[in-house]
Amino acid sequence: AIVSFLYPSPIYAEGLSFASPLIWRLDAEGDYLLPRFSAGKAYTLRQSVYTDDVVTSITASWKFTGQVSLQVSTDDGLNYVSAVNGVPVTSGLVQGNRIKWKVTLAQDSELTEIKIVYTDSKGEVSSFGQPLLSGFKYRKAIKIINPGEESLYHHQVNIKVGYTSDSTEAEIADIDCGKKVLVNLKDVRFTAADGETLIPYYLEGIYGADPQQVGSFWVKVPEIPAGGLVVYLYYGNPKAEDLSSAEDVFEFFDGFEQETLDLEKWEVTKEIGGRAEFDDGELELKSAEILTKTYQLKTGVLEYRAQAHQGREVKAIIRDTKEDFISEASKQVAYSSNYSGAEHCLAIGDVVKDNQDEAIELNKTYDYRIHVGGTALTFQRYAEGTSELQAEVNYDDKSGLTQGSIGLMAGTGRYADFDWIRVRKYSAHNIEVDREASQEKPTVVNMPVFYDMKLLNNGNLALEDNAARGAYISVSKVLPYVARVFVPSWEVENLGQGELKMDVSMDGGKNYVLECDKDVYCYVSKEEFTGGDELKFRFELTKEGRDIPEIEKVSVEFSPGVMTLISPNGGEKLTAGQATSIQWSASEYEASYNLKLEYSVDGGVSYSTVTAATSNVGSYSWIVPDNASTNALIKISDPSAPDDVFDVSDAQFTIIAGESALEAAAETVYTPSSDSLSSELGVYVDVEKSREYGKREGADLYDLVVKA
Repeated sequence: AIVSFLYPSPIYAEGLSFASPLIWRLDAEGDYLLPRFSAGKAYTLRQSVYTDDVVTSITASWKFTGQVSLQVSTDDGLNYVSAVNGVPVTSGLVQGNRIKWKVTLAQDSELTEIKIVYTDSKGEVSSFGQPLLSGFKYRKAIKIINPGEESLYHHQVNIKVGYTSDSTEAEIADIDCGKKVLVNLKDVRFTAADGETLIPYYLEGIYGADPQQVGSFWVKVPEIPAGGLVVYLYYGNPKAEDLSSAEDVFEFFDGFEQETLDLEKWEVTKEIGGRAEFDDGELELKSAEILTKTYQLKTGVLEYRAQAHQGREVKAIIRDTKEDFISEASKQVAYSSNYSGAEHCLAIGDVVKDNQDEAIELNKTYDYRIHVGGTALTFQRYAEGTSELQAEVNYDDKSGLTQGSIGLMAGTGRYADFDWIRVRKYSAHNIEVDREASQEKPTVVNMPVFYDMKLLNNGNLALEDNAARGAYISVSKVLPYVARVFVPSWEVENLGQGELKMDVSMDGGKNYVLECDKDVYCYVSKEEFTGGDELKFRFELTKEGRDIPEIEKVSVEFSPGVMTLISPNGGEKLTAGQATSIQWSASEYEASYNLKLEYSVDGGVSYSTVTAATSNVGSYSWIVPDNASTNALIKISDPSAPDDVFDVSDAQFTIIAGESALEAAAETVYTPSSDSLSSELGVYVDVEKSREYGKREGADLYDLVVKA
């Protein structure tokens, strides 16, 4: 008998897996410890991180201050490609399975975290998704233009979002939500181009009347390369938490909504019989001056909203040293008043450098904006909540301050109210939304759903604080075929006495296999699940006692349940009564799974059973039957679904039976040659003739014909 074994592989060709990303952090709470790098230098990761399969796409995002650029490699550093923060790498990536990165820090910069999300050739995604996008239904792409030649970092971009399409048609909004959002625009999110890295945003206000209501959002984009990039607007989840935060968006912000002055931000530097008070969300300065305690302005855009009362002036300090012996003479000040010669002016100390005689009105609110580009200063005044420019002056303080505290003031006998003050990044170029390139029609999103689940700093999935139970529903994955076999698996740390229950569906969630066992195969042929071409899974995590379980990876590997016959596969000449090996590959099934083998001598018109059930070990020893045929075939099939899952010899082979086999041997003439073996008894074996006569397809096995 000829016996060989082709054991089925436990690894499938395809799957859907969600796993923790690769995270480096300074605080050691990530997967790897991030060294504390020095500003102004470049660093390369020394030891690459291996992945199980070839990386097909990669996205890097990092937390930093200042300016930090990053490059990634998946072939152990042989080839690097530049990454944009939160943007998938789409070109130049040389695929491999060894991830490295290198970073460059500018002066006054700090790097605190690097996160790498990748997909591989097997279908693994190193991300569980974003819990704060759970339940959102729609998204639109927004193209942001950067006409400059250099990247901008942590730049604030104003995006006007309309409630209906009337706002975009009237060209007063950059993009609209088609009434699929709350009227107050609270259920929105902004993300980077990867669709899951959240971008901080602030809803400044809603303007206009129905149906042309427009929300003015400020969005802090971590990196805008030359030419620009795409970000996403998500909307359509009335249960979503409002994440609008001016503190997270601007370089400096105070909305003056507290009851007393925030002494962590400000200090009162002058109080000439006056005071700083608060009334109905406004700061009232009466004969007083405040300066930032720690914040220092170099370049940026300083903005504030204010109105003058007693004394008929509004005054802001652009930069001040706080040093008495030079402060008064060198501080840069912006005045707006109805005094002749100082209606709208820039001054250094008490000296007016440029003025426009456009006076303000008492008790009327205005918006003020000061562009600080190095030593160049531009002071503008607008009608409240509009882009209506009323006055503008410019001055280049070439020998003056280049850094200092910002402040607000009301001189002796003066009284003014301030609604808010903020600072955002400055650019010499106009950074805005490209309305034509932004997406007009919404995309209905396929997002994972989180119930009482959160992401930890190492990217693992865990229960929310104080939650004893949570759940996760994956996105759907459309398959290229109907899956007939699947096996689920998961990796959980600190599960303890807790439990993870996983359900799997292959028809898009219509029918689930409930509470699947880990690493246990499921088969359509055994009626264990409904076959389909849309994979979705869900799981429930519970904890018990003090153990805090963390999910590192959840996956479902699937296949169409293919069987491949290897031999006899066509052209062979088999002799009746001899043992031959039927070989196959069915690596998508377990070794214990029973398969059916049949043979035909009439070209597949009818079949006879070789064995009704044999283990999936890759080979079966078959005694060739005494049925002469030149049209023989072998068939392998799933006995539970023989008409759906099977394979047949690619071509017909020959069975030589009874007297025909002896006659065929007698007619063959062997003569000694240089390749032959001989002995004193006159026994000859012709090697070449033997090869032609009896080579077994797919194996180096031969019939040796001997003549004495």
